[in-house]
Amino acid sequence: MAKLYGAQRLVLQTILDAQGDSQSFIEDSRVAESTRISLRDMRDWLLTLDHDEYVDLALAENGLKASV
Repeated sequence: MAKLYGAQRLVLQTILDAQGDSQSFIEDSRVAESTRISLRDMRDWLLTLDHDEYVDLALAENGLKASV
């Protein structure tokens, strides 16, 4: 695994904790609230993580959803 930088580890851990044992997609707003990262910055982090193939993203009506 490549070295994680910035808030990547925090974001990934938050998504994993929210998913529990399921493989469900977690809303970007939920992750932003849990991590106290602004929604705009969270969306940037999710796009970065998707580009690096750490998460799968789905487009929702009001933002993004992520799954690890």
